[in-house]
Amino acid sequence: MIRSFTEWLASEKDDVFGFDRRAARNVPVKAVETDDPVHSFSNEFFLSELSSYSLGSKQPKWEWADHIEWGTGEAGTIRLQISPFGSNEITIRKKMNDLTGVPIWICKKVVPFSSEAGYKESILAQDILEDLKKLDAELLEMPDATFASLEELVVSLGNRAAIEAPLPLIYNGIRMLEENAYTIYFSLTGHGVEAPGSRQVEQFNIDVSYSPRRGTIRCFGYDVSSPKSGHKWEPQPSQWDEIFVPTQPRKEIEDAIMNVLSTY
Repeated sequence: MIRSFTEWLASEKDDVFGFDRRAARNVPVKAVETDDPVHSFSNEFFLSELSSYSLGSKQPKWEWADHIEWGTGEAGTIRLQISPFGSNEITIRKKMNDLTGVPIWICKKVVPFSSEAGYKESILAQDILEDLKKLDAELLEMPDATFASLEELVVSLGNRAAIEAPLPLIYNGIRMLEENAYTIYFSLTGHGVEAPGSRQVEQFNIDVSYSPRRGTIRCFGYDVSSPKSGHKWEPQPSQWDEIFVPTQPRKEIEDAIMNVLSTY
C-alpha cells in the first residue's frame, strides 16, 4: 500500500523533528465534517448565516467584512470577529467602559477553527450562536481597581503554556517586569524560525499587565526577532492584543489566551 508523506509521518512512533508532539498539543477545532471533499470554508457565508439571528432584543448589524455586532453600541453590545490571518479564529468580545469612562471591548471567547476543506459554515454558525446566547445572558462584568491576583493568573497561564503551547514554541519561564506587569517567554525549536522579511525569530513573548487606574487586564503576544545577519532581539508588532477585566472567570481569560496562542 502506498502512503502519502502525511500518513507516514502520523504513523511514526519516534519524534520526527517534534511534529508528533505538536499534533498532541493542537487545540481541537470547533467544526463539523461534511461529505463534500471539495467544500471550501467561506467566511462571508458563515457571517451571513449568523447575521440572520438576533440575541434577545439585540439586532445584528453586519456592515463590515470581518465582524458582526449585536446591539446599538451601548455597554453589553456583542461583537463577533473572524480573522483570516494564519490559522482562522473567531473572537467574541463584549463592550463596556473602563474605570476612566473609556469604552473598551473585553475578550470573552476565542474559537480556533480549520478553514480547510470539509467544514460546513451553517453547522459551525449554529454552534457559535449557542455560545453567543450564553454570553449575552450573562451579567456584564465590571472593571476592578483592587485586583490582587495578577501573579496567580500569570503563573497559571505559564503552567498551561508549558503543556499547551504549539511547536515551535518551548516554554521558558516568567519574568516580572515591574509591579502589575509580567512576561511569559518562549524560545523556539532549533535555532529559531525564519520570519517573513528575512528575519530570524529568536523568542516569543506574552505580556500580561494590570492597570488599577482603568481596572483592566491587558494581554498581547509578539515575536522578538533579529536580522539574519546578526542578533539584535527586536520586538515585532503584536499578533494579538486583548483586554479583560478581573471579574471575568479566570478560566475564561486563560482559555481565550491559550486558544489564540494555539493559532501561532
